[in-house]
Amino acid sequence: MKRKHLVLAAGACALVCVTSFVGCGDHGPDLNCQPVRGQVMVDGKPVAEAYVVFHPTTPIADWNAKPRASTDADGRFTLTTDKASDGAPPGAYQVTVELRGQRQVGEELVRDGAQLLPERYRQPEKSGIQVTIVEGANELPRFELKKK
Repeated sequence: MKRKHLVLAAGACALVCVTSFVGCGDHGPDLNCQPVRGQVMVDGKPVAEAYVVFHPTTPIADWNAKPRASTDADGRFTLTTDKASDGAPPGAYQVTVELRGQRQVGEELVRDGAQLLPERYRQPEKSGIQVTIVEGANELPRFELKKK
């Protein structure tokens, strides 16, 4: 169990490191990020370790990063664009969700195996998940996904 937590912690650290170079802070344009929280359910059950990405429907000048998060054991997530849990700029987004199978790499379990959700959830224009981020705290309705 400790190894799994180490892999999750390493993944979260990598996510923060990668997204810290552009976004809502001092490293890029001032995007006025707003807090965003949500939950991912698959067939009525919370899904842990899913990767959620928000794709802006209208390009934002001088900004290429996409707000993203990983779900916890209860399927809950808090978006990060620049700094951990800073949220996302206001605007409309299409959302993708990816859940990969686990595989053994040496003594570690990593989640880079086969895709466990239908392909449509990996494509912004086909996922069917659209949200609008507004000024202030954004508590999103649950994303209710189907395995089939």
